[in-house]
Amino acid sequence: IILLDKTLENTKVKSVNYKSPIILLIIGESYNKYFTPLYNSQAMPTTPNLCRLVEEKQLTVFSDVVSASNLTSQVFRYFFTLSKPFDSKWMTYPTFPALFKKAGYNVFFISNQFIQDNVKESHFDQIGNILLNYGNLSINQFSYRNKRLSKYDGSLLNMIPSVDSLVSTGNP
Repeated sequence: IILLDKTLENTKVKSVNYKSPIILLIIGESYNKYFTPLYNSQAMPTTPNLCRLVEEKQLTVFSDVVSASNLTSQVFRYFFTLSKPFDSKWMTYPTFPALFKKAGYNVFFISNQFIQDNVKESHFDQIGNILLNYGNLSINQFSYRNKRLSKYDGSLLNMIPSVDSLVSTGNP
């Protein structure tokens, strides 16, 4: 973790050619693909909006993905860094949130599990919290992180500034 912290502090972005003013990544905690029609045509229609976005070619559904673990917090180290999957030196690579932030993007990390400066009792939560909160890791990766939990995950969306306000100020 100390090495990752130093890696992010020393990461530089030499040039940027903005192609998209907004990039949104949603990590679906505990999302079982077998219970959605996106992956299983026999599933109940539980995700009609996502299905519509796929039809409109506004959402990409990945079909050949390998995961290092079935626990989100343990996958963060491989998912966030630019290392090869299962690379034991993952901490020597920058994270994509750090690169986007250094390239001038506003990078938000909104979570109902890993809030800033919070270390929970659960071992699994601690892994994620350390990767997000140790030293300057949070500062070097994110422009904004929520500091409080919300009763419902959907309410977390209210913590994000409007897209129009970000684009109108020239902040991607």
